[in-house]
Amino acid sequence: MRILIAITLILVSGCAELNSLRSGVGYYGQQASDSSLHDAVWVICKATPVGAVKRRFNTMEKIVVYDMLCNDTELMADGLPE
Repeated sequence: MRILIAITLILVSGCAELNSLRSGVGYYGQQASDSSLHDAVWVICKATPVGAVKRRFNTMEKIVVYDMLCNDTELMADGLPE
């Protein structure tokens, strides 16, 4: 009986630790994703040579999309969402 109680306590505490680990991974995974997306937008809008932009965004519809993305001041802000 004592062994059963001990095993139950170990499993319960192990599940709590697993949930904490999952929460931490989820939170920091979101931060990493936000940072990656911010960096990608920055590269597209600020670090890509003009010639590459002209070749990739070579129709009026694509130019409009590029302008909407890169002229969004909130999106292009240096800070990342908390």
